[in-house]
Amino acid sequence: AAAQTTSTLLQVIASGYTTGYTGVVAEITGVGTTGAGTVFRVSSAQTTAGNGVLIDSNGITTGGVALNVSHTTSVIGAGSSMVRITSTGIDTGTTTGTLLDLASTASTASTLVLLTSATLATGIGLSMVANGLTTGELVFLSHATTVIADGGSMLRVSSTSVDTGGATNGTVLDLIGSGQLAGVCVLETFAALTTGTAHRIVANALTTG
Repeated sequence: AAAQTTSTLLQVIASGYTTGYTGVVAEITGVGTTGAGTVFRVSSAQTTAGNGVLIDSNGITTGGVALNVSHTTSVIGAGSSMVRITSTGIDTGTTTGTLLDLASTASTASTLVLLTSATLATGIGLSMVANGLTTGELVFLSHATTVIADGGSMLRVSSTSVDTGGATNGTVLDLIGSGQLAGVCVLETFAALTTGTAHRIVANALTTG
């Protein structure tokens, strides 16, 4: 296969079943083990501009999933992950996400990323650690073209529960800069604002708070 440029080395094509098919075209099952073995491995160390793994699911409408990773029984402890994406290279890409790149070029009204954890109590829903940050941004949200109208927001933090915390932390938003000695902790810049409102706080039910 050394001389091949566009040919396919291995191809599995399923045909003949109808729209009601619920079987499996290809299945790989590993036996139970407590070791560090690998059930399925794809090595693509020499790929530069191609794809290590490519999944096309153009027919998905309602209920379908292009990639489904599930876990039900054992307890995932420290050091384990359902999905892990790691790069030890000194990556320099800026036009795409070098570790994870999510793009939707035509969606107008859907939810692009959804994180749901109905039972999370004392854990953390989303944690980002960037201890080496100097002049970069840990979270960057940008908007340039369309006009954001009533009902739209760049960032919305909402809680409809009757929250009772607040003595030691902000229940809806908690900003902490415990080690900063100089500089600006919070900066709001609205250079083009003329007749609008820079910052608005509404607390109509406030009594003794």
